[in-house]
Amino acid sequence: MTRKKIFKSAVSCLALIVICFSGLSAQITIQNIDWQVSKARGTKRLPFVGMKKVLIKPKSKISEKIRILVSVLNEGDKIVEGLVLRYSLNFRIVKLNSADDTAIWSVPFRIEELRISKICPSCSQTVKIINTGISNELKKLKNNGFWIDAIGMEIMIEPRKGDDLTKNIHQSLITAE
Repeated sequence: MTRKKIFKSAVSCLALIVICFSGLSAQITIQNIDWQVSKARGTKRLPFVGMKKVLIKPKSKISEKIRILVSVLNEGDKIVEGLVLRYSLNFRIVKLNSADDTAIWSVPFRIEELRISKICPSCSQTVKIINTGISNELKKLKNNGFWIDAIGMEIMIEPRKGDDLTKNIHQSLITAE
């Protein structure tokens, strides 16, 4: 083979590699995590509103519903399909009526996954985590003489070929009063 043919073959191979791997660079990132609460007023439930702290007391009946909004962004120029988000929720637990401030983080009480069917290029999408199970866990803790002073969440986008793994995981914490 002549040098000209070898050069053309090498350029053709490189072009094919670039074309094959160009679709793998569609990075999905977690933009934001918002915590929201809905309180009960009589027999009606108020709309969900954003919160910076959880205002639930162990002495009263737990009537608040907490949901979490997760916004994800497709930074790439191609449609991403079949996205899987995995998350876990845990508490920082304290003993009720205790003078010392010894709080410990629990193991996750809820581990779930969400699926997003499709995200268009350069678009964001918000998914709602509605069934958190927080109220049921708080009742169990209260009955055993414990309460919480924080709720933690870890969420991860299932990694795909070409992803920057530092953008695939996010943590969020909300304190309780």
